[in-house]
Amino acid sequence: MNISRALSRLERRTHGILLLGDDAIGRAYEALILEEAFPISIARRQGRTRSNTIIMDTGDGSETHLIEESEGVPQESFEFVVETLRKITTPDDIVVYAGELPAEAYATTYAWLTGIAHELGAQAVLVTSGEPLELALETKPDLVMLRQVEVEALFNRPVRVYEDVVACAEEMRARGADRVLIITGEESGAALVTPDGRWLVDLPELEKGTLSGVADALLAGYLAGRVDRLPLDETLELAAASAAYTSAHPGNEFGTLDEVESLAEQEDITIAEDDRE
Repeated sequence: MNISRALSRLERRTHGILLLGDDAIGRAYEALILEEAFPISIARRQGRTRSNTIIMDTGDGSETHLIEESEGVPQESFEFVVETLRKITTPDDIVVYAGELPAEAYATTYAWLTGIAHELGAQAVLVTSGEPLELALETKPDLVMLRQVEVEALFNRPVRVYEDVVACAEEMRARGADRVLIITGEESGAALVTPDGRWLVDLPELEKGTLSGVADALLAGYLAGRVDRLPLDETLELAAASAAYTSAHPGNEFGTLDEVESLAEQEDITIAEDDRE
């Protein structure tokens, strides 16, 4: 939903698909999300809704996340996702599957859903990790986005420098992903590896900020540029500026197109193509 919220603020069409429990958290979340200015399809189910309460220390900018996992999400719930996709998806759309799967879901769920997106003529983007991602790579997703810590968990080894990031991205491409976008270090930048080359995005250093929503904003900016068929350097600049705006505003706040474009003009955002073999 954060990715859709960020895309909507960037004046791009988006449609959210959401599975919510029938608990108090689910009802409260639905009331909040329906205030957004984009269409949302919601499936109600029994069980607990996942929640993530973020406590930010304004002194040092650190965050504490209190996560309560979802409960009671049968595999059949994902049929609602497929039914909705079949109704609203047109060729050349981009379908984003984001988040960790509920405990009750099959590990092959994202692989199955990626196949559905391709069947409908759409691109499939995965924002997840672990076994569901490993299995989904075999279905050739068009883009995979991970944080550096998730890459380390996936490969079970330290991934600390740019060369390590690129090596892991290339390995994921060898397993099936077309493009791989990795948030690097302290989420102060990103590396993109594609069939045509490698790019490093260096975000401006912001004195005060929060990491919440930064990856979602980065991906939304990247997708917005791809939809508009902007040159890749302009696409990555839009992505970086969108992420920088969110980093500077606590509470998963996403910038409007004017705000993000203004920030791109003011801040030092470096987009570098790696031409090393």
